[in-house]
Amino acid sequence: MNEVVTIVVNNLLEIVFAVLGASFTALVIPWLKDTGLPWLKEKRLYSIVKKFVEAAEKQAEAGTIDKATKKRFVVELLEANGITVTPEIDAFIEAAVKELDLAEKNAIGEIGKIFSDTEQTPQTPFRTVSMTFNSEWINSSGKYKFRYRRVTPSGETAYDTTATRKNGDIDAVRFEGGLQGYLPNGYWKAYVYHYSSERGIPGAIVNNVWRNGVRLWDRNSFVQGVYQQDITRKYGIKVNAKYAFDYTHYMNNDDKLMRVDNQYKQREVYVSVANKYSIFRNWDVSVAYDMQWNGLSEYMSADRYTHWISAATAFSLADRLKMQASVLATLVDEKASGQVKAPNKSKVTPAVFLSYQPFKKYNWVFRAFYKQIYRMPTFNDLYYADMGNSVLKPESATQYNVGFTYAVAPKAGFLSGFHAGADVYYNLVSDKIIAYPKGQQFRWTMLNLGKVDIRGVDVQATATFRLPYEISLMTKVQYTYQEAIDITSPRDNYYRDQIPYIPWHSGSAILNLSYDDWSLNYSFVYVGERYNQQENI
Repeated sequence: MNEVVTIVVNNLLEIVFAVLGASFTALVIPWLKDTGLPWLKEKRLYSIVKKFVEAAEKQAEAGTIDKATKKRFVVELLEANGITVTPEIDAFIEAAVKELDLAEKNAIGEIGKIFSDTEQTPQTPFRTVSMTFNSEWINSSGKYKFRYRRVTPSGETAYDTTATRKNGDIDAVRFEGGLQGYLPNGYWKAYVYHYSSERGIPGAIVNNVWRNGVRLWDRNSFVQGVYQQDITRKYGIKVNAKYAFDYTHYMNNDDKLMRVDNQYKQREVYVSVANKYSIFRNWDVSVAYDMQWNGLSEYMSADRYTHWISAATAFSLADRLKMQASVLATLVDEKASGQVKAPNKSKVTPAVFLSYQPFKKYNWVFRAFYKQIYRMPTFNDLYYADMGNSVLKPESATQYNVGFTYAVAPKAGFLSGFHAGADVYYNLVSDKIIAYPKGQQFRWTMLNLGKVDIRGVDVQATATFRLPYEISLMTKVQYTYQEAIDITSPRDNYYRDQIPYIPWHSGSAILNLSYDDWSLNYSFVYVGERYNQQENI
């Protein structure tokens, strides 16, 4: 394995040097001014593209689409309207999204200057800067009334009373702030977050004990930043950095139970550098290096150093056939004192993605992927008192997926947009990590299931309707069927049983009414039957 890792690392380093040695030619912004954007302006597509970008932003804020898929949503709307997304339009979408995110409504970014009738001076790196701040305070006594009733197996009522919840108070405060700025063909962001809370944990009513002395204190803080810029037309770079501090204090003063007073302090440092180089207009390669340090202290100490080295390539043909391939090398070094140390680990995982649009006039897209996943157990999984299991093995999985998407956006009529998709998948998981009750009530531990066979279907559909008075209605439904069975050993009495806490059926429905900056949302979530024991009884 070490030889394989060495070969992969050497190949990745060769790609890095090739990328860094590439010649820096033209900047993207001049290219947009001279070639792409005049064409867009001539065709009067600016207003259309901007409209779709704003629609994608509203959908993301409403939770109907993931923020990571906003660009894909815009592309699907454009193509549904008969507009072929060329590399020039693709570049403009990227710039319009950055303008919307960074400049807000009253800021004039680089793209706005391009479309101005008069010549503008080049924008300085810090001319467009925005700041966000948000805070929240929650306080509640948690003393609400509830019905406490017990019926014997014979059907007689043993007792039926109204009780008041005890030890359910909470006092929590949260604040977060961000600063972001626009660079020529890039951006930077800085973000800070803090959360602090103290709460009681009511627990279950056992043997008519209505109150327990369990308390929980949490403090979570982090600061992070990102810098991304296309240095030239062919080469771009992205840098991420983060520092986080987490504190947890759990106390149980109940004299009838074992006294517990556990405190945990966890720190994290994360740095990532990613490089992308365009070999041709439709062929990109990227190389990235990530490093993360985690440290846990108090009753014991543990440190983890994780290194990720990855290389990926993406190729598209006529914007209808898209292929991606990647390889990831993971290296983990564990250190611990006062506790059994988890073993060091190394793994190489590949992935291949494919999408194809068979009909140019219809926005049908078929997709498939194969990938291997390697998931490390967290510090909580390994070292936290009572639930931790330091000999826990990493979870690895081989995934297969096939599916399709369809989108349409009529220019007129009641229906303004429709998007549907379905996926069928099969996962073979080794050493799956689950939380499992040890026998004592509310005492859990982490364990590995040898082999798990997972098969499922995901179906989702979203429709948007035009209503009078510029009101829009969005509906979204989603359904998942998943069979996840334990196939570790035929000798187990739970062989081929559904694994604990995984339902066969689940789904959701969302309704959203929006007018201007106002929105009204209704959501319904369904989770079907599932078992809490390995034996499905």
